[in-house]
This record gives sequence, C-alpha cells and structure tokens, in this order.
Amino acid sequence: MKLLLSLVLSFSAFGSLQNFWESNQAETLCKNIRVGNNGQFKRKILRTVNNLILTHEDDGQKVIMSVEGQKVNKVFNPHRFVRDIIKHDGKIWALNDYSIELYEMDGNKVGEFNLLDSPSDGQYHNYKARDFALLNGMLYVAHSTYGLVQFDMDSKKVVKVFSTENFQGNKPTRSMVVAVGSEANGLYTAITRATPNAFQGIAYFDGSSSSFTKHNAYNERRMGVVGLYPTIHSNETKVILNNGGWVHVIEKSRLKGNKKVTPKWIAMKESDDEGFSYSTMVGDITVVRNMIYGCSTASLPKKGLVNNVVRKSL
Repeated sequence: MKLLLSLVLSFSAFGSLQNFWESNQAETLCKNIRVGNNGQFKRKILRTVNNLILTHEDDGQKVIMSVEGQKVNKVFNPHRFVRDIIKHDGKIWALNDYSIELYEMDGNKVGEFNLLDSPSDGQYHNYKARDFALLNGMLYVAHSTYGLVQFDMDSKKVVKVFSTENFQGNKPTRSMVVAVGSEANGLYTAITRATPNAFQGIAYFDGSSSSFTKHNAYNERRMGVVGLYPTIHSNETKVILNNGGWVHVIEKSRLKGNKKVTPKWIAMKESDDEGFSYSTMVGDITVVRNMIYGCSTASLPKKGLVNNVVRKSL
C-alpha cells in the first residue's frame, strides 16, 4: 500500500479561503485531480482550516507547503500520516491515528503527544482518531470507539474521555465518534457503528456542561446514501455533513432532544450530450457562511470522468 502524501497549502495571497475557492487557482486544483490504476483519487482535499488546505496524495511522500500565489515559500515533511490540522497561536496541530504533533509554521516539529493506547484486541481500524476540533482552549478528538477525547493544549495531555455508551441502545456493536466540528458553545459530532448501514446521526456536545445533550439519528426510511465516516461542519443556522461524498444539510432548529431528522441532500448535477450524472465530493468541503466549496467528480455517459470546483449556495 502506498503512503499518502500530505500537503498543506497556505493561500495567504488570496486573503481568505473564500477568495481562493472563487479564483481560477481552485479551478485548476480540482480539474487536476487524477484517478489511479486502483480507482482511487490521487489528490483529496481533506481539511480547510483558517487559510490552510490539507490534501492527501497517493505519491509515496509527505510534504507540507506554504504557497503565495504561484510560489512555494516553505516546505516541510510531517513525520506521520496526518488526518486533520488546526492552526492556533501561530502553530499547526496535526492529528495522527493515536497522537497529536505540534509544528512551527516553518515545519520545525515541537513535539508529539500520545492520545490513547492502540487497542489490545487488534481492531485498530475501529479505534483510530479521525478528526478534532478546538473549543474553549481544548482540543476534542473524535477517537472512534473510544469516544470523544478532551486534550489540554497547555499540559499536552488527555484530560477526559466522553463515552458513546448513551448511543448504544440494544445494538451489539459499540458506537464510534468519527467526526467533530466546533461552534461557539459546543461541538457537533457524527456517530456511527462498525457495521454496514451503521450511521447513527448527529450528537451535540455542550461545552458548558461538558456532556452530550442531544442525539438525532437519521430517519432510516428517508436518509438516502450515507457513509460510515462523514465529516461535519456548521454555520449560524445549519449543520452540514459530507457523508460519503454526498452533502447533507440539516437546520439546527430541527435538532431537538432525540428526534429523528431527515437531511436535505444538496444535488450537484453534471450533464453532457448523452445524459447526466450527480457529482460527489472528492475529499472534504469548505463552508463559508452560506456557501460550500470543494472539488467534485461525476461520471458522464459521453465525457467520462469530469472533475470540477463546487461553489454552491446552501
């Protein structure tokens, strides 16, 4: 299996991520996505944080770049596979499977800090850290079956683990926290189980009480296509999930108590002379106010595989 290349592109010349996604540079980035011999994409935008974009490429190397316009100013190699990044106080926090690395902006590694031990039962895939978010000076890690892990950025240690047992019900397999996104006073998390068709919806973690206060499963009869490992975002009024490449939107006002919800699917249609197809996202999305951005792909009857930049109003 080839290694995944990690690139962090800093588009400071554009002033903001939104300016970048509205530029021709984004068109070029998305159209240059390629498909390898195994059918996997060579490049995926995994995360967008502040003015940083994290991508993974199947190229046997790891590189982090800082870009201004067309010029590469800084290059450094992260020491491990990176799942997510957070820029805070002029440094980059990088999430790995079982640890967090801290880097200076020039690539100097400050340190690496362990999260939770790898499992003794050998089920590594179901215990990996997959996402993290910043809230009230703490990092909160979506650590799969372990649950939501609170990490102190000052002491560089795990403070507490919030279990998923409350979402278990009568299911034989344990629930997993696989995605987390922060807002002003709390966190939206995505919950799944390690079984087919196991997406369990959205759970809200309240920052004041330090507890999960709401769990809204999808309406199983109307939830459509869902993935096991979504990513989750929010703006002032909506929660947005990139769920297996399909974009789902839910009004926050509908996320009450433990009621089931039906997401709105954001359709992105591509067509040629012989028919049409719906696009799916390649990698993650960027949410800026009421817009979503990212790269998408569609397989058309005549043109074949078509890659485009997504600029879609919510």
